[in-house]
Amino acid sequence: MDERALACLHQCIESFYLALERPTVQALYAVVLAEIFDKSAALPEWDRIRIPSRSSVYRAVQNLDPYLTTLKRYGKRAADMRFRNVQAGFK
Repeated sequence: MDERALACLHQCIESFYLALERPTVQALYAVVLAEIFDKSAALPEWDRIRIPSRSSVYRAVQNLDPYLTTLKRYGKRAADMRFRNVQAGFK
């Protein structure tokens, strides 16, 4: 993937996807497309930013840290409950 497209994707993930409103990956993809179109509009045809595939966006989301994703999208309490250590264990 193009470095500029990757930077745009990470910026959109941080500012849009990791929010308490919990937007879908499909909505994230639409935001990434709009952002790339806006940034590429002023560039010459040969220097435009290549659009990432939908599967690249899904893969980037899947590779996010699960605790951080849960923390940003559901809050600290939900993240701590989901990823807490079980103290008692088996007896």
